[in-house]
Amino acid sequence: MRRGSGRRWLWIGAGAVAVALTAGGLYYARGRSQVLSGERDPALGLVIGIRALERDQGARLTDEQVSKILPFLKALKDIPASDVEQVRAVVRSIGDALTPEQKGFMDEMRRRIQAGRRPGGPPRGGGPPSGGLPGAGAPGSGRDPEQFRARIFEATIRMLEQRAR
Repeated sequence: MRRGSGRRWLWIGAGAVAVALTAGGLYYARGRSQVLSGERDPALGLVIGIRALERDQGARLTDEQVSKILPFLKALKDIPASDVEQVRAVVRSIGDALTPEQKGFMDEMRRRIQAGRRPGGPPRGGGPPSGGLPGAGAPGSGRDPEQFRARIFEATIRMLEQRAR
């Protein structure tokens, strides 16, 4: 074996590890942004958008909208994310109850999430991505994505039911 041959293999191994880590990081980041933006599950994107609307006084749902949306939201909670066609149909029905301004607000929120920024906040990095849901983490944070989906639906439904009273 030549002198330096071992060093060359060390560099090749280190390069392979670096490429693998970079590819894994890109795969994780792409998956996380798709989940948070609702690309994989339009229902999750809608619920996150509704929560964002409710935080903004100018874009909040009216009482009439809440009463229209709530039954659809309850039904949507029980439809598995894998049933894409049924999920999309219910999401469209809920979207029909929103004003063009509210839809624009939610689209802007989605663009900011895809760009890596929280709506109305600094670049993503700190704080809970769960919108303040206790015990809920973002997909990929060691928590079950289905559990995250169920918790955010339950919290959003409770929030809207309190408004409806």
